[in-house]
Amino acid sequence: MITVTRRSGTHRESELSGAKRQKSPSRIHIDKIQQRRLIYPAKYRKVYDRAVTGSASPRTAIKAMCIECFGGSASEIAGCTDIACPLYMYRPYTCHP
Repeated sequence: MITVTRRSGTHRESELSGAKRQKSPSRIHIDKIQQRRLIYPAKYRKVYDRAVTGSASPRTAIKAMCIECFGGSASEIAGCTDIACPLYMYRPYTCHP
């Protein structure tokens, strides 16, 4: 615990190795993650696991989202035509100008 003294009083803040403190997932949340994980193709489950635990890079998290959107088909991700998607310019398996 770190104690910070201010004019209005004393505030205590917890620090987790410099990382942001995250809420513990509820049982319903954990069940939903497990169900969705089983839908992912086996070769992409590690990508999904990293994304839902918060240990993925932004690039890996985007890859997980695109894999989910297209049901695990890398060739379909490359051929995505949804230019209204906020992740369109960042999708994996493509060359961007």
